[in-house]
Order: sequence, then C-alpha cells, then structure tokens
Amino acid sequence: MTSDLSPQPIVRTPFNWARGLWEALPKGLSLEGEEWARRHRGIVWLLWVHAVGVPLFGVAVGRYVFLGLIGGGVLLGLAGLAASQVLPHRARAAVATVGLISASTLLVHLSGGFIEAHFHFFVMMVVIVLYQDWMPFVLALMAVVVDHGVIGTLAPTMVYNHAAAQHHPWNWALIHGGFILAESAALLIYWRMNETVQGELSREKERAEAASRTKSQFLANMSHEIRTPMNGVLGMAELLLLTNLTDKQRRQVEQIRGSGTQLLHVINDILDFSKIEAGKIVLEHSPFDVASVISETVTFFGQSARAKGLTLSCTVDHDVRTKVVGDAHRLRQVLNNLIGNAIKFTASGAVSVTVRSVAGVVGGFEIAVEDTGIGISDETQAVLFKEFSQADSSTTRKYGGTGLGLAICKRLVEMMQGTIRVDGRCGGGARFSFTVRFTEQVGAGVTSSRMAGHEDQEAA
Repeated sequence: MTSDLSPQPIVRTPFNWARGLWEALPKGLSLEGEEWARRHRGIVWLLWVHAVGVPLFGVAVGRYVFLGLIGGGVLLGLAGLAASQVLPHRARAAVATVGLISASTLLVHLSGGFIEAHFHFFVMMVVIVLYQDWMPFVLALMAVVVDHGVIGTLAPTMVYNHAAAQHHPWNWALIHGGFILAESAALLIYWRMNETVQGELSREKERAEAASRTKSQFLANMSHEIRTPMNGVLGMAELLLLTNLTDKQRRQVEQIRGSGTQLLHVINDILDFSKIEAGKIVLEHSPFDVASVISETVTFFGQSARAKGLTLSCTVDHDVRTKVVGDAHRLRQVLNNLIGNAIKFTASGAVSVTVRSVAGVVGGFEIAVEDTGIGISDETQAVLFKEFSQADSSTTRKYGGTGLGLAICKRLVEMMQGTIRVDGRCGGGARFSFTVRFTEQVGAGVTSSRMAGHEDQEAA
C-alpha cells in the first residue's frame, strides 16, 4: 500500500479569498497609541471648525439657512461623539469620517452646487488618510456615492453639470466612486506594505532588546564571578608584599598587583554598565556632606598628581549648602572617573575641581573638573559620552581604558537629576562639568570654613 506524498493543490474558496482580502487590508496597526490620538485630535478639531463654519456659511450665502443650522447641530453632535472616550478607536474614526463627509455634502448644497465646492470632498478624503485604515475610506466612498446618487436624482443640477450625468445620476455616482476607489486602493496597498515593514521592525527591535538584556545579565553575572577571585589575587599580592622578598620578586608582585588592579577597574566598569542597562542600580538616600566627599576624593588622587608633578586643587563656593541626602557612593564614582581621567591625560600643569550651587535649584550643585591636558577635538566631544567611545585608537593604545567610564558617568548623573557636558580643544585642556540634585538636610547650613570661599586644597 502506497501513499501519495505529492503536494496537494490549494483549493481557492470564496471564504479563503475573502479572508485573504481582509488580512491584506491595513488597519492602522503601524500607528502607536499616542500618534493615533494626536492625529485623531487634529481631525476632530477640523470637524469642530466645520460644525461652526457650515451654519455661518449658510447665513453668509443666504441659501437654506435652516438646513445649515440643522446640519451644524448634527456636526456638533458627531464632533462631540468622536472626541469622547466611550467608543473604541476605529468607531471614533468612523464617526469623524462621517462628520467630515457630511460637512462636504452640506457645503456643496448650501453653495447651490458650485462645481468648485465638490473639491471639498477630495480634501476631506486626504484628511482621513491620516488614519491609515481602510474602514474610514470605505465609509467615505459609500457616503460620496450615495450623496451623488440621491441628490443627483432629486436635484441633478446641484451635483452634475452635464446632461448625460443628470439623466443617469447613479451610473455617474458609481463612476465617481470608482475613481475614489482606485485612489484608495493605491493608498491601502502602500499602507499595508508599510504595516508589514513596521511590524517586522518592531519584532526585530523586541528581539534586539531581549538579546541586549540577556547580554547585560550575562556580563553582570560574569563580571561578578570574575571580581570575587580577582579580589583574592589582589589580597594575596598584598600579603606577599609584607613578606621578605628579593628586589626582583617585589617588582614582580607589584606588577601582579598593578595589573590586577587595572583588570578589576575594567571588571567594575563592565559590571556597573551592565547593571545600568538592566535597570538594576537604585540610588541610596543617606545623609552626607558633599564637601567631605569631594575633599576625600581629591586627597585620594593627591599621590597620583604629585607623582606626575601636577597641582591638584579644590574650591567650594562660600554659599554652598553641602549637607544633603542622596547617594554619596555614586557621586564619588563620577568624581573618581573625571579626576582620574584628568590626571591621566595631563602631562604637566594642573587639575582643578570647583563646586558651586545651581541658581534657583534647591539642593542643586554644579561640579567642574578642569585640566591642562591633551584636550578634546570637537568631533570627539560629540561621541565622548557614548558607550565604548574614546578619542581615537591611539588614545586607547597609549592610555588604555574601556570607553565605558564617561558613559557610566552620564547615566549616573542623569539618575541624580543632572546633566554632564565637556568643553575643550585639542592641546588646550578640557573642562568636564556636571550638575546633580540632592535633598537638603533640614537645618543644614553652608559649607564649613575649611572648604569655604576660595580656600584651596592642593597636592603639588
């Protein structure tokens, strides 16, 4: 016994044909909710204008004034229904479409059938294009055909200006509708193609975002797993340095410690960036002193500055209220990155840190780190705060780094309700400034005299 495995022909039934046609029709799915609402508000606003303008037009021309008033009342009702939230989107679009086509009909008849008034139909057809949906077009098409057929039968001269059409109004109404149908078909095909492309783009975006989240989670997990043994290696290196070693052994262990520290910095950057991308960083809200955090950070980098012969200074304006509630750790992280970069890219001269209040913003601070280093070109400034971006490949080879530090700073500053910017030019140094906003501690005064005014803390 054998079975026939050859492909069977697809039977095209009327039901299949109708379903295929239905699936091919655009339904406005490529429009997001807010975009659809914005377009609908504009169309409803136009309907309100016609609801008021149609009666005024009837009064102005002095023809069928009562019809104009009744028509205006109907348009007001349709506009109110289209603007309400009680109906679903497509029903509200249908109501607005009926209202606009009715306004066209009223204007044609109130004008006495002027041929120029018929162009108002085409204008309204263009307006409902904004819905990118087949249903308003079908309603408009039916309304135009019925209007031209009925009025063409009752008052032929108000619709048609030639004898053949006046004697066969319904035939010409269908011909008129055929032209509109052809125009509509072209637009419907375009919209359907657009919906298909937009749908695929949306799915690709969702897949890319899911892959990015998976990648971020993987990096966060791996960075955490690597950081734990790396801390063990650094700890053992510190213990080895406390033992009796030959000069050669000590240099080797110090190299292990230095390389491990650099690797740990890279791991920490990757871990922080992954957490930020995954939305897993939550700011703390603890009391601290901004001046103390900045002073401690400057002191921490003092040895690095002295080793390069740089002057490292810090100035806090006298009117700064430094007692705040916020995340001191994340503020310190931003400062560490900016001050560390300033020292790294400065061969001679000075690095200065200045702090002042942001005018009119309670708890707002502007902190700037300025150096006399290699500077930054205008082209580089445009991409400096993007992930994995550095000045150029030579900068990476000479100074190292992951290109994540400034991207992390930007994200953290934005989380602290601030912004970050850079000013500089090649060979002329650079100035990084950022604003942050914290909650002032109740009863807190201005900064202590140790950090007040223009009294500098220097490391030279």
